Amino acid sequence: MSNVLAAIILSMQYNEPILFYGFIGIVAFAVAITYTYRKDAGLITTFLVFGGLSYIGLLNPYTLIIAVASIVVLVLFFVGPSQIIRKINNIRNWFYLYRLTHRKKE
Repeated sequence: MSNVLAAIILSMQYNEPILFYGFIGIVAFAVAITYTYRKDAGLITTFLVFGGLSYIGLLNPYTLIIAVASIVVLVLFFVGPSQIIRKINNIRNWFYLYRLTHRKKE
């Protein structure tokens, strides 16, 4: 455990658990407040907070799942799910038209 921030947070968790859970609650509340400002700012903040917690080794599997989910939702927020669905439908229609034009004539 060479990370100083991890040592501070883990010592706070073991010595003063009420203070630790209060700290985590305040961080979670601050992240929730950013969602009221803008959704993309909230997603970026969620990724940064949980990515940082994952980096220092705190709650590793859970924070990685949340960080990955927030970055996927952020990408979908900017790209838009309708554009992805449209591209999938275009590929499906292209295959359909290709099959129609290259049928064996009997």
